Amino acid sequence: MHLPNLEQRPADPAQAPSPRLRSPAQRLGEHWLANLRDHLFGYDFFISYAQRDASGFAQSLKQALGQRPKPLRCFLDSEGFLISDELNAATKRHLRRARRLLLVGSAGAVESPWVRKEILTFVALRPENRERIVALDVMETLRSLDPSHPVGAAIPYAGGPDQGQSRLLL
Repeated sequence: MHLPNLEQRPADPAQAPSPRLRSPAQRLGEHWLANLRDHLFGYDFFISYAQRDASGFAQSLKQALGQRPKPLRCFLDSEGFLISDELNAATKRHLRRARRLLLVGSAGAVESPWVRKEILTFVALRPENRERIVALDVMETLRSLDPSHPVGAAIPYAGGPDQGQSRLLL
Protein backbone atom coordinates (compact mmCIF):
# COMPACT_ATOMS: atom_id res chain seq x y z
CA MET A 1 0.00 0.00 0.00
CA HIS A 2 1.40 3.38 -1.03
CA LEU A 3 0.78 6.34 1.30
CA PRO A 4 0.93 9.81 -0.26
CA ASN A 5 3.68 12.13 0.91
CA LEU A 6 1.91 14.92 2.78
CA GLU A 7 4.68 17.35 1.88
CA GLN A 8 3.94 17.04 -1.84
CA ARG A 9 0.51 18.04 -3.02
CA PRO A 10 -0.81 16.41 -6.19
CA ALA A 11 -1.14 18.70 -9.20
CA ASP A 12 -4.67 17.44 -9.80
CA PRO A 13 -7.04 18.30 -6.89
CA ALA A 14 -9.11 15.22 -7.77
CA GLN A 15 -6.12 13.09 -6.70
CA ALA A 16 -5.81 14.88 -3.36
CA PRO A 17 -6.62 12.73 -0.34
CA SER A 18 -10.02 13.47 1.13
CA PRO A 19 -9.97 15.38 4.42
CA ARG A 20 -10.45 13.29 7.54
CA LEU A 21 -13.70 13.66 9.36
CA ARG A 22 -13.36 14.76 12.95
CA SER A 23 -14.53 12.35 15.55
CA PRO A 24 -16.99 13.40 18.27
CA ALA A 25 -14.09 13.27 20.75
CA GLN A 26 -12.06 15.67 18.59
CA ARG A 27 -15.01 18.05 18.28
CA LEU A 28 -15.55 17.89 22.05
CA GLY A 29 -11.84 18.63 22.62
CA GLU A 30 -11.99 21.62 20.27
CA HIS A 31 -15.12 22.87 22.03
CA TRP A 32 -13.46 22.44 25.42
CA LEU A 33 -10.36 24.38 24.30
CA ALA A 34 -12.52 27.17 22.85
CA ASN A 35 -14.43 27.39 26.15
CA LEU A 36 -11.17 27.58 28.09
CA ARG A 37 -9.89 30.36 25.80
CA ASP A 38 -13.17 32.25 26.18
CA HIS A 39 -13.07 31.84 29.96
CA LEU A 40 -9.50 33.12 30.21
CA PHE A 41 -9.61 35.95 27.68
CA GLY A 42 -13.30 36.76 27.18
CA TYR A 43 -14.83 38.42 24.13
CA ASP A 44 -14.42 41.77 22.47
CA PHE A 45 -18.17 41.80 21.74
CA PHE A 46 -21.32 40.04 22.84
CA ILE A 47 -23.56 40.35 19.77
CA SER A 48 -27.16 40.99 20.83
CA TYR A 49 -29.73 40.55 18.07
CA ALA A 50 -33.18 39.17 17.33
CA GLN A 51 -33.12 35.75 15.68
CA ARG A 52 -36.42 36.62 14.03
CA ASP A 53 -34.93 39.12 11.59
CA ALA A 54 -31.19 39.48 12.08
CA SER A 55 -29.77 35.99 12.51
CA GLY A 56 -27.96 35.91 9.15
CA PHE A 57 -26.67 39.45 9.61
CA ALA A 58 -25.33 38.67 13.10
CA GLN A 59 -23.60 35.53 11.79
CA SER A 60 -21.97 37.48 8.93
CA LEU A 61 -20.98 40.29 11.30
CA LYS A 62 -19.26 37.85 13.65
CA GLN A 63 -17.42 36.25 10.77
CA ALA A 64 -16.30 39.62 9.34
CA LEU A 65 -15.07 40.85 12.73
CA GLY A 66 -13.14 37.61 13.24
CA GLN A 67 -11.40 37.93 9.86
CA ARG A 68 -9.96 41.41 10.36
CA PRO A 69 -6.15 41.82 10.40
CA LYS A 70 -6.53 42.03 14.19
CA PRO A 71 -9.43 39.60 14.73
CA LEU A 72 -12.11 40.50 17.24
CA ARG A 73 -13.56 37.72 19.37
CA CYS A 74 -17.33 37.77 19.43
CA PHE A 75 -19.93 35.76 21.29
CA LEU A 76 -22.99 34.73 19.32
CA ASP A 77 -25.71 32.76 21.09
CA SER A 78 -26.26 30.38 18.16
CA GLU A 79 -22.72 29.07 18.63
CA GLY A 80 -21.93 29.59 22.28
CA PHE A 81 -24.52 27.74 24.33
CA LEU A 82 -24.48 24.07 25.24
CA ILE A 83 -27.65 22.01 25.29
CA SER A 84 -27.24 21.59 29.05
CA ASP A 85 -26.91 25.36 29.70
CA GLU A 86 -29.53 27.12 31.78
CA LEU A 87 -30.04 30.12 29.48
CA ASN A 88 -30.30 32.91 32.06
CA ALA A 89 -27.13 31.85 33.89
CA ALA A 90 -25.24 31.12 30.66
CA THR A 91 -26.25 34.46 29.13
CA LYS A 92 -25.06 36.31 32.22
CA ARG A 93 -21.78 34.36 32.19
CA HIS A 94 -21.10 35.28 28.55
CA LEU A 95 -22.11 38.92 29.09
CA ARG A 96 -19.70 39.13 32.03
CA ARG A 97 -16.86 37.97 29.75
CA ALA A 98 -17.60 40.59 27.06
CA ARG A 99 -15.90 43.98 26.93
CA ARG A 100 -18.71 45.50 24.85
CA LEU A 101 -22.24 44.68 23.79
CA LEU A 102 -22.87 45.06 20.06
CA LEU A 103 -26.59 45.65 19.53
CA VAL A 104 -27.93 44.80 16.08
CA GLY A 105 -30.84 47.23 16.20
CA SER A 106 -33.42 45.66 13.94
CA ALA A 107 -37.19 45.87 14.30
CA GLY A 108 -37.13 42.42 15.89
CA ALA A 109 -34.53 43.51 18.45
CA VAL A 110 -36.72 46.40 19.57
CA GLU A 111 -39.53 43.94 20.37
CA SER A 112 -37.41 41.08 21.68
CA PRO A 113 -37.62 40.38 25.42
CA TRP A 114 -34.27 38.51 25.15
CA VAL A 115 -32.46 41.52 23.64
CA ARG A 116 -33.93 43.74 26.34
CA LYS A 117 -32.81 41.28 29.01
CA GLU A 118 -29.28 41.06 27.55
CA ILE A 119 -28.95 44.85 27.57
CA LEU A 120 -30.28 45.21 31.12
CA THR A 121 -28.08 42.38 32.40
CA PHE A 122 -24.98 43.83 30.71
CA VAL A 123 -25.56 47.23 32.33
CA ALA A 124 -26.40 45.67 35.72
CA LEU A 125 -23.09 43.78 35.80
CA ARG A 126 -21.10 47.06 35.87
CA PRO A 127 -22.63 50.55 35.63
CA GLU A 128 -19.87 51.69 33.25
CA ASN A 129 -21.07 49.04 30.79
CA ARG A 130 -23.79 51.44 29.66
CA GLU A 131 -21.06 53.35 27.82
CA ARG A 132 -19.80 50.09 26.29
CA ILE A 133 -22.88 49.43 24.18
CA VAL A 134 -22.35 49.87 20.46
CA ALA A 135 -25.59 50.08 18.48
CA LEU A 136 -25.87 49.24 14.79
CA ASP A 137 -28.99 50.92 13.50
CA VAL A 138 -30.68 48.64 10.97
CA MET A 139 -33.03 50.53 8.64
CA GLU A 140 -33.03 53.50 11.10
CA THR A 141 -35.07 51.46 13.56
CA LEU A 142 -33.21 52.70 16.64
CA ARG A 143 -33.01 56.31 15.52
CA SER A 144 -36.79 56.53 15.56
CA LEU A 145 -37.15 54.99 19.04
CA ASP A 146 -38.41 57.04 21.92
CA PRO A 147 -35.61 57.32 24.52
CA SER A 148 -38.03 55.97 27.13
CA HIS A 149 -38.34 52.65 25.25
CA PRO A 150 -36.29 49.97 27.11
CA VAL A 151 -33.99 49.44 24.11
CA GLY A 152 -33.83 53.15 23.23
CA ALA A 153 -32.99 54.05 26.81
CA ALA A 154 -30.01 51.67 26.75
CA ILE A 155 -28.30 53.28 23.77
CA PRO A 156 -25.51 55.52 25.06
CA TYR A 157 -25.29 59.14 24.02
CA ALA A 158 -22.22 60.77 22.53
CA GLY A 159 -21.24 63.36 25.12
CA GLY A 160 -24.25 62.50 27.29
CA PRO A 161 -27.97 63.13 26.72
CA ASP A 162 -27.87 66.25 28.89
CA GLN A 163 -25.57 67.89 26.33
CA GLY A 164 -28.12 67.47 23.57
CA GLN A 165 -25.95 65.04 21.62
CA SER A 166 -27.43 62.37 19.41
CA ARG A 167 -27.40 58.72 20.33
CA LEU A 168 -24.30 56.76 19.38
CA LEU A 169 -25.49 54.77 16.38
CA LEU A 170 -23.48 53.18 13.60
